[in-house]
Amino acid sequence: MQETWIAIVMLASQLTGHGLIEKEFETQEKCWRYYINHPQMRRINNDIPTSRPVMLFEIQTIGLGWITCERRYKFNGNIINKPLANVLLPTPTGK
Repeated sequence: MQETWIAIVMLASQLTGHGLIEKEFETQEKCWRYYINHPQMRRINNDIPTSRPVMLFEIQTIGLGWITCERRYKFNGNIINKPLANVLLPTPTGK
């Protein structure tokens, strides 16, 4: 059985405890590579330690957002309607 990985996008302008599952991937590596190499996204250094792999990006026309890659079986649907456990989303200090 092949695992499916999903990207969870949490926008800084809408920190309501909701995340959007934007896309599915075959592996965690492909998930991260998609966002790191995306032409409309620029990774921003996030010096704040977290307990999970979370990256901060500046997204063109949208603003700042945090992205993490997780296994699909942990979620149902494409909207996460409760805060993600152990994901700290601090306010970035600047660009």
